[in-house]
Order: sequence, then C-alpha cells, then structure tokens
Amino acid sequence: MNKKITANAMSAYFGLAALLLLPSKKENINHPFVKKHARSALFIHGLMFMNYLIFISYSFLGNFSPINGYGLNDILAALIFL
Repeated sequence: MNKKITANAMSAYFGLAALLLLPSKKENINHPFVKKHARSALFIHGLMFMNYLIFISYSFLGNFSPINGYGLNDILAALIFL
C-alpha cells in the first residue's frame, strides 16, 4: 500500500477525521482505507468528547472523593480514556 495512503489514514486519529470524510478528487484521500480509518477516528473522538462532558463537565456522580484529591468522576473518566 502507498505510504501516502497510510499516512492519511494515521492523520485521521490526530483530529483530521472530519476533513478526510469530505469528498475529494485526490485518490490518496478518497481511498477506502483512509475513509474507514476516518470514520473510526471520528467515532472514537466522539466517545472521548461524551466521556469528557459526562464525567468532567457535568460531574455525573457528584463530588464523592474516594482518594484524597481525586473524585470518582476523575477516576472513571481517566479509566475510560485509557
């Protein structure tokens, strides 16, 4: 496989997934391998954003702090991010 196609597929995971899903005339960007990775990256980034909103921004589980200085929301968010 062409190195440019592989590099484009990897760049989807660095925040360019939405741009790679747009229609393009360039064959290195319009390749099915790149489109598949762009969809996967967009899905993963969406899940990470939802994790941030639920556990960090909205503090879904309140201010319960089992470990001194770290709330249960912070612990669960870190585990899900990992």
